[in-house]
Amino acid sequence: GHIANSSGTYALNGGQLSSGDQCVGDNGTGLFTHTGGTNTVSGGNLCLGAMADGNGTYNLSGAGVLSSAGWEFVGAAGSGTFTQSGGTNTISGTSGRLRLGHNSGSEGTYNLNGGMLVLSAIDVGDGNYRSFLIPGIFVQTIAFAGASAAIGLNADMNSGIIDRFKSLPM
Repeated sequence: GHIANSSGTYALNGGQLSSGDQCVGDNGTGLFTHTGGTNTVSGGNLCLGAMADGNGTYNLSGAGVLSSAGWEFVGAAGSGTFTQSGGTNTISGTSGRLRLGHNSGSEGTYNLNGGMLVLSAIDVGDGNYRSFLIPGIFVQTIAFAGASAAIGLNADMNSGIIDRFKSLPM
């Protein structure tokens, strides 16, 4: 979908695709389905939803391998969705990072349902990672507190203190 009101579809099921830049849904609608093989973006960026009217979708699954040496823009100025249910997405290089919702008014969504995402940095909306960090810290806090309580209960049960409490008159 390079021009407004246009659409395009690409399916990579095996083999190798290599390019400098890739744009899915430039000013129209684009769909890239990647179930196998290797897609290498070597000198530029992968962009989903490049322009304000652009809508780009990338679906990575199976044994597909995506390797980007630059930025991966999911919703650069338009709307972008990246859904990963398998495969590997590696964003590397000195300027390599994942950017969700790059410009004002853009929308970017990354759904990681399986597979592996390897990156050095992520920018969400206004260029920060708070949307990922705060919920992650919250979940970690609950998990560690639960683990600590379980370890303490196990120690109490093994030492017999629970049996002593049961034997006390109430």
